[in-house]
Amino acid sequence: MKEERQQDLKHRVITMLNRQQVDFLDKIGKDALFSTGRKFSHNEILQALVDFAFENGFDGENVRSANDFKEKSEELMKKKASEESAERRKFPRISQDLQLACRILESCDTHTPAETTNVSACGIQLILPRYFAPAARLELSIKAKDETNILMFGRVAWTKEDKAQGGFVTGIELTYVSDKEKFFQDILKTNKTYFYSGTEEFNNTKKGDAK
Repeated sequence: MKEERQQDLKHRVITMLNRQQVDFLDKIGKDALFSTGRKFSHNEILQALVDFAFENGFDGENVRSANDFKEKSEELMKKKASEESAERRKFPRISQDLQLACRILESCDTHTPAETTNVSACGIQLILPRYFAPAARLELSIKAKDETNILMFGRVAWTKEDKAQGGFVTGIELTYVSDKEKFFQDILKTNKTYFYSGTEEFNNTKKGDAK
């Protein structure tokens, strides 16, 4: 219990920012307020940035200045992006213009109509009329050839506004598919029912267990 209290203890860190940096923090907070109805404080934004750096393995080895740290961080993110790109190439994306519906998992929200731009064995890219935050868990439904619904669960991996398409381009990592055979034959147009082996939850999750 004492260790838990020590872990929850917050420490004050004072930093000096220039006007441009403060304006940038203000913009993030206002963007959040506009898109979600909740404004993030400077403190919450900085905490999230530190958490992001920690979770992605940022360190200060051989760093002598702020510029050194920025360059090292950029190289680390490029390396991670390259590794993720190589992983995605194992599972080819197929351009598909399909209609489906989605909503926050285990919510009473009405289903939001969506349109796919491409699909793969491990995820779907959608055009949505509303914003879903990264890490949000979604329930998705798409029709098979026989007009039955294929139920899917997934997590929002990333999202970005696309004014040209009039919505939010959103990447979904699939964690559950109710009928894998129909999904591959009707949606991916293949008889191969392979799944992203790195996502253990995808293979093991049952409908009632999805989280």
